[in-house]
Amino acid sequence: MEYRRGSHSLYDLKYHVVFCTKYRFRILTGPVATRTRELIREIFAANYVDIVSGSLDV
Repeated sequence: MEYRRGSHSLYDLKYHVVFCTKYRFRILTGPVATRTRELIREIFAANYVDIVSGSLDV
């Protein structure tokens, strides 16, 4: 585990993100799920965010 540093701080933030579609429709399947996973990884890498674990319930 690596802590991040600010000018006067030392921190380690963790977030739990849940994505839920309207009426819980199962739209994240097949190529849509693959593309969504790619986009999330690209955005997180650009913002220096580490993904600790991830899953997709279908």
